[in-house]
Amino acid sequence: MNTRSVAQVRRRQLARRLRKARQAAGLTLETAARQLDCSSSKLSRIETADQRVDVRWVRSMMDLYGVAGEDWTELLELTRAARARGW
Repeated sequence: MNTRSVAQVRRRQLARRLRKARQAAGLTLETAARQLDCSSSKLSRIETADQRVDVRWVRSMMDLYGVAGEDWTELLELTRAARARGW
């Protein structure tokens, strides 16, 4: 698998985990978007892997969702892997 394909898989994994974390926190897409100061469409694109997301955004999302410990570390590593660019 080339670097681009790996990054796409990681981005989908990250998107799925972020969506599950939001839902586990009991937040709707609209409520989370409002608290993150972004549009619900942007948050939706992140959660469907249609938009890349940087570490800063993921940290803000994890803070809001109450993600901690090992999950925090795994999501940051996944974010970095998802940002890798293929040549």
